[in-house]
Amino acid sequence: MLQVVDIGPFALRTAQLLIIVGLAFSLEVITRYANHRNANSQSLQNSLWIGFIVFLLGSRASYIALNWSVYQNDPQAWISLTPQAMFPLGGVALVAVALIVYTIPRSIPLRPLLDLFAPGIAVLIIFVNLAFLAEGDYFGRETDLPWAIDLWSADRHPTQVYAVIGGILTLIIWMRWQMRLTFSGQGFLLIVTGNAVTWLLVSMLLASPAIVFNQYRREQVMMWVVLVVVAFLWNLWQNDDIQAAVDQPS
Repeated sequence: MLQVVDIGPFALRTAQLLIIVGLAFSLEVITRYANHRNANSQSLQNSLWIGFIVFLLGSRASYIALNWSVYQNDPQAWISLTPQAMFPLGGVALVAVALIVYTIPRSIPLRPLLDLFAPGIAVLIIFVNLAFLAEGDYFGRETDLPWAIDLWSADRHPTQVYAVIGGILTLIIWMRWQMRLTFSGQGFLLIVTGNAVTWLLVSMLLASPAIVFNQYRREQVMMWVVLVVVAFLWNLWQNDDIQAAVDQPS
């Protein structure tokens, strides 16, 4: 765990630096991918800034919702500058909602736009998970496994590392399959699914999980909701494209 990086006379929290670097990489990845697909446009640039602002706000709001008992009596803490206090998949969900609101009045196709965002979102989630590791957030239960890390005075599951590995594997799967995707929007859903499954598994190893409905971890419940929504959209969008192909005149 490295909470502070010294850069000359300045000291910067590692989590903040990782978020900044992650945003820069994500914007570059999306721009390059859009250029590769000949999709660079003013609407894309506008959507990028809207998307990433909403991602940061949505990730923060999701974290507050998941830790409401800590924040409910301290409203000033809602806007404190703690970028590591984020839950990225909540931000991704709100990005999708924001893009729907932005694109529908302007008749901009939503699903191709989400597909353009997909690799950048994957990269940013990896950097957010690294920020969790730097700050010691979402730490794991104690274990005697040989790859345990010394964190908060105990040998623990490196849950943040597991999340980073899951994010990288998700991005690799997307890279191998993105030319063979069968319907518009599938790339975005693939990125969301991979990271949701990752956090579904990681949450089982968290040290101090909050329990809801008397037996379930809150992160697990949220990830199951995400996966149900993804399954619904997967079926809906796939059927829409199949029907559009059938209806297209030969």
